[in-house]
Amino acid sequence: MAAEDFESDLDLAFNLQLQEAITASISASFSPPKSQLISTTKNDEFLSFTTKSSELLKFEQELNDRAVSEAEFKRIRDDLHIRIHDHRVANEMMTIPEDQWQESGERFERPYGEGSSNGGSEEIFRVYAKGLVELYLPKEIILGGIGVAICDSKDELLFELRKPVLGNGMNRQSVEMKALIEGLNAAKDLGLNRVVFYCDYLPIFNYVTGQWTPKRPKVKAIVNQMALLREKFLYCQPSVVARNDVKFAFKLAREAIVSQVNKSAESSGTINSFETCVICLEDKNVGHIFSVDDCMHRYCFSCMK
Repeated sequence: MAAEDFESDLDLAFNLQLQEAITASISASFSPPKSQLISTTKNDEFLSFTTKSSELLKFEQELNDRAVSEAEFKRIRDDLHIRIHDHRVANEMMTIPEDQWQESGERFERPYGEGSSNGGSEEIFRVYAKGLVELYLPKEIILGGIGVAICDSKDELLFELRKPVLGNGMNRQSVEMKALIEGLNAAKDLGLNRVVFYCDYLPIFNYVTGQWTPKRPKVKAIVNQMALLREKFLYCQPSVVARNDVKFAFKLAREAIVSQVNKSAESSGTINSFETCVICLEDKNVGHIFSVDDCMHRYCFSCMK
């Protein structure tokens, strides 16, 4: 009986070991080794760390770009105020009589930063803004450009801005309004508190002065934005002028459009982009093509003259 019990115990132990072996074999076939689990976890953590690191680097680059942009604009603003100060000092020196200058001219000084360079003085600056919309025939696409020129009271150029306009549904009215908003924003950022802004598009002048009431929601929103912007100035009045009196703004807007055309030409593999004038039938560089507002007919400068 003792021998039979011992044999029975051996069979039971054998069966238990066999069952454990089978269980271990099954679990091994369905689950990866521990080293593989550790490796997979490390890979996931590495990918997550890499993604977060790239996002942090991108965010840091954006902050650096913004800091550089703000520093550059501050430099431009300070340089502008110094130039304004120098103009005022030069004009003041011109009004000093010769005998007074001979007597005390060597003691004349107006250091920068004592109030004479303040953009909020009585001088009224001039903001010229122009928005252009042109049909680029080779690709049948509409291009827009904005030009802004800020001058002192004697029409000496102090600041210029050119900017392409992108987006669908562009028209002359919306681009002209955007040009005025860009011009007023630039003047305010430069610390110029007294301005007169000029445009050559009568409907915009009528909207701004309240003679017309905008009916379309988009136009109404832009007019309201312009009204709020004007309230930030001590003095801000509109003026409508002829196109040839928009000074440098028209040229800057044209350059903004031509830059888009040249970029398109470079991407298509051509060095220069030409367009045939329908009057003289000669191939002209797109930089020498004039676009008529509203109808968008295009002729070369020579034929327009």
